[in-house]
Amino acid sequence: MILPSPAERRQILSQTPKTKNLVVCPNCRKTVLPRLFVYRREPDHTACPHCGKTLRSFENSSRLGDKILLRISVVSGALYLLSVVI
Repeated sequence: MILPSPAERRQILSQTPKTKNLVVCPNCRKTVLPRLFVYRREPDHTACPHCGKTLRSFENSSRLGDKILLRISVVSGALYLLSVVI
């Protein structure tokens, strides 16, 4: 196996992108590495580190389950109160 020379290695490394995760913020128009925010150990959203604009929001099934459970408990509590009053 023939290995590339040090000059060829430098040329190959200079051609490869340093980071693939850079995006352009639609709010401040800067090229940024988005900041990841987590909620209950799961990704919640990414934001621009300069202006704070939300770049991507992740659908979090556990938060959706919490919202559904809250609505069910509110409705069942309201039905219980109506049955006690009537």
